[in-house]
Amino acid sequence: PLIEDLALGRHVAGSPALMRRLEQAVDGGVEAVYIEQPWLLPVVEALRARLSSGFRFIYGSANIEHELKASIFEQYQVRDGQAVIDAIKALEIRAAATADLVAAVTEADARVLRHWTQAPVVLAPNGVKPWSSDAVTRDSWRQRLGCEPFALYAASGHPPNVRGLCESFGESLAGLAPDQHIVLVGGVSEQFLQHPWFRRWEDLNQRRVQALGLLPQADLDALRELAHVFILPTTTGGGSHLKTAEALYTGKPGVATPHGMRGFEHLIDLPGVQVVAPDPEFGRTVGRALRDDAVVHDTPDDRA
Repeated sequence: PLIEDLALGRHVAGSPALMRRLEQAVDGGVEAVYIEQPWLLPVVEALRARLSSGFRFIYGSANIEHELKASIFEQYQVRDGQAVIDAIKALEIRAAATADLVAAVTEADARVLRHWTQAPVVLAPNGVKPWSSDAVTRDSWRQRLGCEPFALYAASGHPPNVRGLCESFGESLAGLAPDQHIVLVGGVSEQFLQHPWFRRWEDLNQRRVQALGLLPQADLDALRELAHVFILPTTTGGGSHLKTAEALYTGKPGVATPHGMRGFEHLIDLPGVQVVAPDPEFGRTVGRALRDDAVVHDTPDDRA
């Protein structure tokens, strides 16, 4: 469990049928192969061995993966996982060392990668594409959620997302008033509701959460436009977060942990951005932001 990413590259590289399909896809020559994260390095190596024509290899590191996996193993109390951590680190080092170009999303990650390679390491921060929502969808969600301001957290069920949500608020969501709530979108919803942290004070927490699960993109875009506050409760992992870029793009109030601003530290002083260490004050800060009288527009006026 928890190592499907590592297993995937080995599986594909070891499958003659899958490798034949890849060869057919690049038949006629390819100038460069790019992988995001190290997991498919065995596939790149297998392609190099099978193709008569060479190609440049670009490694896009979105994280220092062995450190993140170690924190996930700790979270789920995985025993005897060190061999896996060592294998992931070796894979990352090999990817960086054999690449013709390496891309990192934060300067902290770039410093690590420069120790592993003689290739150029470029800083390519995360960003987001513009989005928009239609009035009909927004009106539908207004009717469903009511007129009270809400905080939004949209994230996958990736273990660090769940862990950060639990750790950032202290012992419970009591920092929010009973009539305030957080809207959860994505796989994090179900994982959070099942977590022992949530269940310890389940009645209190349940009153302050609306968990919507997986939604079509149009609905997520509408909720982004309607949200009063964005929360960025990240406590582990490297790289930077698309959730942070999305929140900053809206120009709306945001409450983030210091870890949640990785890669965007130069934007900490933006109006409305509050950085709070993980403890009960994080929840109280979200509560104060929800009580703020600032007008929430359906669409951002200033995307800068």
